[in-house]
Amino acid sequence: MNPLASLKAKLDAIVTFLNVLFLATVSYVGDFIGDTRGERKIVDIVIGLFIAGIMLPAALVAIASGNYTGVDSSVKTIVTVLLPMLGVIAIAYVFLKKR
Repeated sequence: MNPLASLKAKLDAIVTFLNVLFLATVSYVGDFIGDTRGERKIVDIVIGLFIAGIMLPAALVAIASGNYTGVDSSVKTIVTVLLPMLGVIAIAYVFLKKR
């Protein structure tokens, strides 16, 4: 694997982690502000969709354009098909859990 591609993948993982941490912080701080009409939920959803809209395409392109030479076909299927589906399900679960 190209060293630059490996570094980019690690940096992408770090950025994703920081974005998730930011969303958790925004949600946690919002509980203390006081939400009488549901404004915090709307803001959380908008911020979450905005970050997901930025991160998901980049992550899916990075996963799909990886070099799978010598990798078992079952691993390739898990990484290219199952992982994106689980990501979408996880995002939907987070928003539905807040209801």
